[in-house]
Amino acid sequence: MAEALVSSLITHLGSVALARIEDEIRLVKGVDEDVANLKTNLEDIEAADRDIFMKNISTNQELGV
Repeated sequence: MAEALVSSLITHLGSVALARIEDEIRLVKGVDEDVANLKTNLEDIEAADRDIFMKNISTNQELGV
């Protein structure tokens, strides 16, 4: 009787541990995806900033500033 209870408890604890590990893996994968998205956004902002800077230089040259 005690063996069955211990076996059941070990199985349950193993399932709980596995579920927590899976949750942690999902969180880590989510962070990687978030970082990749942030990198893309920053690259887009940098490109837009560079375009605006170059247009300002061109406009200033046309105006003789």
